[in-house]
Amino acid sequence: MEEVEEQEKLLFNACSWIHQSQVVFIGAGAGISADSGLDLFRTPKDFWNFYPQLKPWNYYVPEMSNYNLFTKNPSLCWGYYAHRYTMYSSTEPHSGFNYLREICLLKNNNFFIYTTNIDGHFFKAGFDENKIYEPNGNIGFLQYLNKKDGDDVWPFDHLNIPKYELSTLLACEPYPVGLNMMPARPNIVLYEENNFSLKRVSQQKNKFEEYIDLVKQDDKITILEIGASGSLNGHTKPVRLITEQLVKTFKNRVKIVRINLDEYEVPNGHFGISMNAQEALKEIYYTLIRYQMNN
Repeated sequence: MEEVEEQEKLLFNACSWIHQSQVVFIGAGAGISADSGLDLFRTPKDFWNFYPQLKPWNYYVPEMSNYNLFTKNPSLCWGYYAHRYTMYSSTEPHSGFNYLREICLLKNNNFFIYTTNIDGHFFKAGFDENKIYEPNGNIGFLQYLNKKDGDDVWPFDHLNIPKYELSTLLACEPYPVGLNMMPARPNIVLYEENNFSLKRVSQQKNKFEEYIDLVKQDDKITILEIGASGSLNGHTKPVRLITEQLVKTFKNRVKIVRINLDEYEVPNGHFGISMNAQEALKEIYYTLIRYQMNN
């Protein structure tokens, strides 16, 4: 009972700050998509439970997300990405995305999203594409396999998804190509590569930086960090890095509202909420509405 009361108090105080804020920065990691049913592969065992076809290859996420696999085994690589694209595009974003959109509306749409997710669910949920920065790319877009063939980025037409055998994840030719008929690949960051086309991501980054520069000197800011893990192998992960940079930039004008079931700890004066994204965003929205009605 005390824990429930403490959580309610925490939510109310967080919403009090959100209510006072003029700006909302949203930092989203894999946890926000997990509530839509998309997988979180924390271990090879998790991965192989979902993809038993890949266990005989002894391939885990780093191997399947490796640039060299596109040249070494394009059939397996395209089967894997065709399956993931189909899964991401056929999965509906959970209701928390709608509550988040409503929260942004309450702040006069004065928001920007930074997400390391490649699933494109913020677009699918109806957020303004000009207010989204995806540093890892988006599986819904393609680029040339080799940058020397061009730096163009174009939408992944679902009619051109390679056919694959689900029991093996092996795809059949033809594989996607660009306008000049040279091989294509998803416009996402891969391991061991220097061929990622920054054309689309750079445009997003420029808009993100322009938005930060336009924040007024007396604006209060909420960083709504959702489902983002803290570190991997001793290195701080990107969403947390952005959160830390924004806190340094805006100092006492900014507070973090961190939504994470496990890694919810925050510095003193900020708000750590141990809930899943869908539940937390619903509670924040309705608490904000009640707060606004009473103030």
